[in-house]
Amino acid sequence: MKNFCPVDGMKLRISLSEKADSTEAHLKCIACGYQEPMKPTTEAESLILKTVFNSGSSAAGASSGVGINEYTLLDPTLLHVKTLQCPNESCSSRADSSKRDVIIIKTDPTNMSYEYVCCNCKFKWTS
Repeated sequence: MKNFCPVDGMKLRISLSEKADSTEAHLKCIACGYQEPMKPTTEAESLILKTVFNSGSSAAGASSGVGINEYTLLDPTLLHVKTLQCPNESCSSRADSSKRDVIIIKTDPTNMSYEYVCCNCKFKWTS
């Protein structure tokens, strides 16, 4: 099973589409929209895990329950964007837009809440 998009090289994410009688899994690139049916070749590839974060206190904030630590910035599976500006006034990426690098973590899929972490100054904020 492919893990990376053949169009732009980004990591493919599992996307579920609900139909009247079944649920189908696809691999989808969230950057360009490329999509293909998920065809597992081994039993391990056919397992899908959904993680539900409960509210509670954490390093990321009291409402998210997501633990953001020094290894979060090194996780290649997290979405990095170069277009968001860090709200920290003293961040070096504010003066040089080529340094922009923000990680986005969805913390509440129901209410569409996100945690953002600037990879330059480690500043965290939510939406």
